[in-house]
Amino acid sequence: MTQTHYFRTLIVMKSLAVCIYIISFIIVLNNYLQAIVHIDSFRGDQPLGLSQTASLTLDFLTGNTKVLRFQPEYYIAYRLNSQLKKEWFCIANKRYSKNQDTIIQDNSFSHLRYIAYINTKLRYDVFFQNESNRFTALSQRWLLGTASGIDIINQKNHQYTINLGLMLEAETLLNTNKNQVYRITHSHHYNYTVLDRFSLFLTSYFQPALHDWTDIRALLQSTLQWKLIDPLHFSISVSADYDSGVSSEIKPYDIAFKQYLSFHY
Repeated sequence: MTQTHYFRTLIVMKSLAVCIYIISFIIVLNNYLQAIVHIDSFRGDQPLGLSQTASLTLDFLTGNTKVLRFQPEYYIAYRLNSQLKKEWFCIANKRYSKNQDTIIQDNSFSHLRYIAYINTKLRYDVFFQNESNRFTALSQRWLLGTASGIDIINQKNHQYTINLGLMLEAETLLNTNKNQVYRITHSHHYNYTVLDRFSLFLTSYFQPALHDWTDIRALLQSTLQWKLIDPLHFSISVSADYDSGVSSEIKPYDIAFKQYLSFHY
């Protein structure tokens, strides 16, 4: 490869990264998070101060929604302290898709969370979430909760965290039925990085109702991330979530396969 060709390639890659950044602000934000709090699966060891991620995503979904789509994604966080980590972060999105006169997707999601470490291993979280999804008959669901966590492994390239908490859930279905319930939230988060280039993320969630353990939500997700060139990353993600509380006309699961380029800055 000649030096001229190398610089042309570099300019193209930088232009692509800038385009991803601009598109992520202009187009409505995308995220496949539904019916369950699994925000930590999006997070790594963020640097001090402001950090952001813009992604260009290709999704294949099967379950309550069957669609192939192309959308961007945006995430923002602010880390307050470099010793005992404290940070805020927020995700918000709205999805609306139509095939001719048929609506094939209509959901929204927003999540705000504060994380603070008490010492080098123990932490606590406070979070707020709102979501809706026409295809699971969900008009609105509000979550307010708190959790504590412990870092079982906390090395530069190897982390494993367990969280346990409680949240209040209030939801309204499209048929105007209202429900309020307390849920236990229990999660595991594992991350392993090789040669500062390849990273594996594994996440699981289990959220039973406090009064009825047959009313559960669960998630399994795995993501493999490859750093192409700094700051451009390529990721492949597979996830499955389950909700036992849906009506008999709605499938209790959603499965997603996701591949995307992301620009970390």
